[in-house]
Amino acid sequence: MAFNSKYQEAGSMFQSSYKGKTVDEDTYLRYLAFYIQIKNVLEQRPGGLRKALSEFDAAWEWALAFPYSSLGDYVYARPSPVIEPELLLSMFPDPNAFKREAYEMLSDRINRDDDRAPYLLEPW
Repeated sequence: MAFNSKYQEAGSMFQSSYKGKTVDEDTYLRYLAFYIQIKNVLEQRPGGLRKALSEFDAAWEWALAFPYSSLGDYVYARPSPVIEPELLLSMFPDPNAFKREAYEMLSDRINRDDDRAPYLLEPW
């Protein structure tokens, strides 16, 4: 009630049921890898996604060094007690292939390619 009063909201915190989606296609799994590992990190970079696209090499290096992401652990195959990189590394055995696909996905989303629309987690 305090939250609702403070922010002029109504209802309970969990008003509807959880909506999960099964990852049953490689395309969707690749999109999720991009969304989690790259898009969320590059949104934190000064200038946001559009600037990251225009300066992609610098943005990629910045993302690899971002301390609150495991992207660098995946790309450099560093041992980590938290992640299991085998699945992502099997999809992208070459770090440059992962970088190229990240650039293409970011470019597609910024330039509004709707081929991946069924996989979108949120509008951007």
